[in-house]
Amino acid sequence: MNRDNNEILTAISKFWKWEADWMTCRACKRHLIASRDGEPFVHADGCVNIGLVHPWRSLRLALTTDTPASFDANGSPVPMVGQNFIPPSDETGESHG
Repeated sequence: MNRDNNEILTAISKFWKWEADWMTCRACKRHLIASRDGEPFVHADGCVNIGLVHPWRSLRLALTTDTPASFDANGSPVPMVGQNFIPPSDETGESHG
């Protein structure tokens, strides 16, 4: 793990609190257990982090690559093509990788 990964982990921790197998939104205090990874996170109504829906995926991306993802407008890591992330898809949603 390099310094960029540390910065990503720090950024993730601004939105999420990670405790054992629970990820909790720092704003609305709702949580998601790791065994439900892949399911969208359901925030409380009016939560400022409403666009952040995959906390476990964000953490996994930060921990499993030497080249970190970039961030989208919501602070979530964005997969980078060709670096063991999710392959790109076209507008039909079909994966090409």
